[in-house]
Amino acid sequence: MDLTARFSDAPGQKSIFATRSQFSAQGWAHYHFSSRWRFSGAVAYYDNFYLPELGQNESKEWRFTLQGLYFFHKIGYTFTTRGTAEIRHINAADDGLTNAFRYRQRVKYQKPINSKSFRKGVFYALAADEVYFRVNSIKGQNTFFDRNRITLGGGYVLTDNIKLEMAYVNEFLLRSDGNEIVNALSLTITFNNLLDNIRQKLKNSKEN
Repeated sequence: MDLTARFSDAPGQKSIFATRSQFSAQGWAHYHFSSRWRFSGAVAYYDNFYLPELGQNESKEWRFTLQGLYFFHKIGYTFTTRGTAEIRHINAADDGLTNAFRYRQRVKYQKPINSKSFRKGVFYALAADEVYFRVNSIKGQNTFFDRNRITLGGGYVLTDNIKLEMAYVNEFLLRSDGNEIVNALSLTITFNNLLDNIRQKLKNSKEN
């Protein structure tokens, strides 16, 4: 499960904290096909406050995701490439329900700082670049290329199953009515093996 809060600048306001742009909660199920390949599915709820493609209108969104991720295993760092297909059901306050399909391709580099591996108590740096494409338009904008997202930041492994990440996000949006650049701050908490941990805690409480 991922919980994410995002803040960004806005027209006429350069501060990265000018507005809260998005909050999301996302649940994942993963299948590890091999040591290098992982396939995943997810259901997510997004509370959008400020998103350029929605005309700055507040909106609620349900998102269904299929994803494939390939790991390049190296000593001292992790490099991954990820392909993601999304079906988005967006309910904007002024424009009603919009359905959209989007494909995303990302490369990501992560390096532990105070250890050679990712484990409890380790800080790490991260860098990623992701390109977005959409098949059908949102709000009459029919560009096939949706955006490019560059992410730079770091994280901390709280436990074997919980980690925190903070990152600066730069988005370039190619739009028919004028290109845009958005600067954002992203805060993410990731819980791994959530259901197994809950079942184990319930089992332990019954035994005690």
